Parts: sequence; structure tokens; C-alpha cells
Amino acid sequence: ETSLEKVAHLALKYDLKQMPVAKSRKFLGVVSSRKILSTINTALKEDIFHFAGVHKSHLDFENSLEIPIFKVLKDRLFWLIFGLIGAMSMAVFIGLFEETLTKYLIIALFIPAIVYISDAMGTQLQTVFVRDLAVLGKDLNLRKYILRQICIASLTSVVISILMFAFISLFWKNPFIAFVIASASFLSLIITGFTALFIPLIIKKLGFDPALGGGPVATVASDMTSIIIYFAVVVWLL
Repeated sequence: ETSLEKVAHLALKYDLKQMPVAKSRKFLGVVSSRKILSTINTALKEDIFHFAGVHKSHLDFENSLEIPIFKVLKDRLFWLIFGLIGAMSMAVFIGLFEETLTKYLIIALFIPAIVYISDAMGTQLQTVFVRDLAVLGKDLNLRKYILRQICIASLTSVVISILMFAFISLFWKNPFIAFVIASASFLSLIITGFTALFIPLIIKKLGFDPALGGGPVATVASDMTSIIIYFAVVVWLL
């Protein structure tokens, strides 16, 4: 059996207005262009809502002004509170390193950079991965795909870390601290890449839509992972 999303993808790929449907070599009919466009539109809106942390029941409304206010609050607050809990947990964790931060203030200066870059890279990886899972399904060679994405994430992390090392060395004139922060950044980005790939995979294995792993879930997981790895490496090297 082939999903409607995959049928729509094939229609776009081969520039077909209609897709024939067959079973056991028997022609059953066609999927019309209207159905193909409707499928693409629905899938796109679902993914956007998932990544934004908005419940998919909002798809039932063409106009967002028609959605009851309390329903919007209920659906949005869950993910925002989830994110708040994650943020508070990170604040408590960072507080454990108050002595280190007081001694090496420069470490604190690069926390926003680490969090932002980790989020950005995780979002890039996850967006493409979720799309490929939805479109290719069982045809996706997961082992080869994950190894390729990890390789790309590793090379990206190397480039970012080298640039960070050069920047800190140039402006703070401290190659050792630059090395410590760059090393911590490298490992944070690598682990974030793993997290971004495996969250949708685990969610898919549990029988849910992989896109549920995007948005707030991915952001909190990425932030917590990057901060923990960052401080662990910094403290170990210092």
C-alpha cells in the first residue's frame, strides 16, 4: 500500500496530473489532481502546526478567527508550559556552575550562541528528516540516511567550532579558553544532531506522527542537550 502523501510526491516528481491506482496488477482507478493538491495542502499545514506546537485539530477551521479562544489557549499553553519547565530546569542546571561562571565570565557569554546554533542545526536536520520519513516511508534506507546526516552534522560542527575558535582567539586573546569553548561547542552540536534525528525516529516507532517531535519538543531537547554537554566539557577541560 502507498500513502496519499507518497502518491502526491510521485505526481509532483514526474509532473503527472493524475495517478493510476492498481492492486495485484488490476486497474482500480485514478487519484485526481484535486485530491493530490488537497493531500499536499493538508500535509503541509499539519507539519507547520506540529513544528509550531499547535494542535492539528485547528486544521478543521479554515479561518483562525473561527477557533474558540479557550481552545487556542488550551492547545498552545501545553507546549509553552512544557518549554517553560525545560527552561527552568536549564536555569537550575546552569546555577550549579555559578563558581565556574564567576571565574570565567566568557563561558557565559557564549551560551546564547551555543543554544541558537544547536537549535538551528537541529531544526535543519529534523525538518528534512521528517519530510523524508513522510514521503519515502519504508523506501528510506535509515542506516545509510542517518550515517549521511551524521557526517554532514559532523562537518558542520567542525566548521562552526573552527570559526568560533578563531573569533575568540582574535578578540579575547586567549587561545586556551577559545579551544575549550570551541571543543564544547563541537560536541554540543554533534549530540544535538543525534537528538534531532532520533526524536522523530523514536516517535515514529511508537506509532505517532514523526512531526510531533518538532517544534517545542525538539527545541527543549536541543537546548537541554547542548547546555549539558557544553558545561560538562568546559568543566572537564578547565
